Amino acid sequence: MKKNITFLLIFLLSVLLQASEVVIWATTDMHGILQSKRGGMAGILSILELKRKPQDILLDAGDLFQGSYIANSTNGSVIVNAFNLMNYDFYVPGNHEFEFGSEVLRKNFEAMNSVILCANWAFVPAISKMKPFCIIERNKMRIAIIGVGERESRNRILPDKKLVFMNEEKSIALALKELRKEKVDLTILVRHGGIYFKGGSLFSLLKKFPEIDLVIGGHSHQLEIGRKIAGAYYVQPGMLAQGVSEIRVKFNDRSRKIERITSFYHNAADFEPSAKMKKLLSMQRKIMKDAYRTIPDALPENVKSKTAAQSYLTLKCAAETAPADAHLFFIEKAEVNWNGRLNKYLIHRFFPYENALVTIPVSSQEYQIMLNEVRRYSDKYKVKFIAKAPRKQYFLLQTTAFVLSGGGANFPESRKIAEQKHKQIKIYPSMRQCVADFLNLK
Repeated sequence: MKKNITFLLIFLLSVLLQASEVVIWATTDMHGILQSKRGGMAGILSILELKRKPQDILLDAGDLFQGSYIANSTNGSVIVNAFNLMNYDFYVPGNHEFEFGSEVLRKNFEAMNSVILCANWAFVPAISKMKPFCIIERNKMRIAIIGVGERESRNRILPDKKLVFMNEEKSIALALKELRKEKVDLTILVRHGGIYFKGGSLFSLLKKFPEIDLVIGGHSHQLEIGRKIAGAYYVQPGMLAQGVSEIRVKFNDRSRKIERITSFYHNAADFEPSAKMKKLLSMQRKIMKDAYRTIPDALPENVKSKTAAQSYLTLKCAAETAPADAHLFFIEKAEVNWNGRLNKYLIHRFFPYENALVTIPVSSQEYQIMLNEVRRYSDKYKVKFIAKAPRKQYFLLQTTAFVLSGGGANFPESRKIAEQKHKQIKIYPSMRQCVADFLNLK
């Protein structure tokens, strides 16, 4: 009897020793939030300091350094510093990173300590730390990680020779073609995209690529703790730095096959901010104190409503910065308390994106094409717009980079016009910066 028990214990021990585990920590769509009531990067760092092991993989799926006041007011540099403090291994770009333009984007990428994975677009000339995929080894298991930016990345930035773009499916296919030459035990796809997208879904995408075992998504601001999609395991780690996903992949050492994948979500609000972020949080408090100061005499007395204030500032700053014959602008939804007094933070909420003011010469027919696309977008997303044009055949139009870039494929004809006339487009600072200049703000 004792011999049987001993044999059973030895057998169970050998089975346990045959299983290896790889742990991946993932975030996405943090949008430059260092600290908030729902957590922030400082809280996520506390989680990682407590739970992350040295061999664990840490990655982010994009929309990192644009969004919050401190992120936008520093061109994302403070958030890159925070990101480096958190010791990320890999980063996949999102769509909002393009708002700063290719020069700031390149500068922020070069300042990152992590490897940047992106198979569907690249800089010209290339950045050495930016790769379509990589292969790493953890616990004797070979892991391939492919990164892809948002599907419509090309339509997020004005025509720019410093960037080259590729179709998402083709870029994944090329990466997998290279990876088939390697013996890998786990293939991870990290993409700045959700389950559903224009013209398809993750279900149809993954059916084309059965080699993919795990997908980590983003962009759509949803939390998906873990589920199976078309044979792969899917995780989407929420939004706005509210937490971090922990993914555990268990292998059988003998067969080198995946036995199971499990995942969990840790809320950053349950943890105190990391002491390592103390300096950056102190900087944020100082910047925000200045942001809430009322700007005296910023608006005329007849400008009473929030929408009127946005329209006034848009047209005034555009006229001062880039005089033109016509204009075509969106008025963003700004969910803020409005008491008639303006401050820097409210300007940030009125103009939340790094949306450059631009001018372009157009014909009346081209203007009508662009106006029709803007109307359709306005009806679909319930966003207000203001437009005016003279009764002339040709004129100079004020608008924004969002419209001329294609707005993530929402304005395809406007994008075509921009590509045909890209040498005639004049680019100014962001609308927010134009407003700051108009009001003589430092």
